Amino acid sequence: TDAATYCDNLVLARKSDWRLPTIYELNSIIDYSRSPAANPLFVFKPYDVGSNSWSWSSTLVYDNSSRAWGVDFVSAKTGTAFIGETLYARCVRG
Repeated sequence: TDAATYCDNLVLARKSDWRLPTIYELNSIIDYSRSPAANPLFVFKPYDVGSNSWSWSSTLVYDNSSRAWGVDFVSAKTGTAFIGETLYARCVRG
């Protein structure tokens, strides 16, 4: 919920309609030919590659509401994490 709230309250480039993306949206900006694997056409700021390079999505795991889907843009992997873990918030709009 912190990631969703962050995106909902974000004002960037004079735009305020940011939101936390779905897992499908996050997967759509993976560029498997690079590392970090975020397509530079869709990413404003590169990742600070530290110990945790995962980004939250707004998509909950259908049979476990204590987990949500995310993407690791360093390894280009998709997976789930417990809600409450500290991950990046990669906000989208449109």
